[in-house]
Amino acid sequence: MSYLAKEANTYPQWKILGIMGAVAGLAILSFYSVAAGWAISYIFEDFSGPSAEYYGEEFNAFLADGTKLVIFHSIFIFVTVFIVARGVIKGLKSG
Repeated sequence: MSYLAKEANTYPQWKILGIMGAVAGLAILSFYSVAAGWAISYIFEDFSGPSAEYYGEEFNAFLADGTKLVIFHSIFIFVTVFIVARGVIKGLKSG
């Protein structure tokens, strides 16, 4: 990238903006990937609970199960990596 920046005759300070963008993207992904893992978990769960208390207890039990959290978080990350690796347009169109 340094070579391309020199070829384009740009200022080196633009590198900081690129780093900030990468860090921001990583921070956003780290937060939303956890929430998306929760959502994927609920796709596989039964939605026929009798009350809000039931769902609260189920959610607390889900949060206490570290293995489940890691599994569904990993599913989301793998799907995201697959789509990005194929290119966003091709990855979403084929799904």
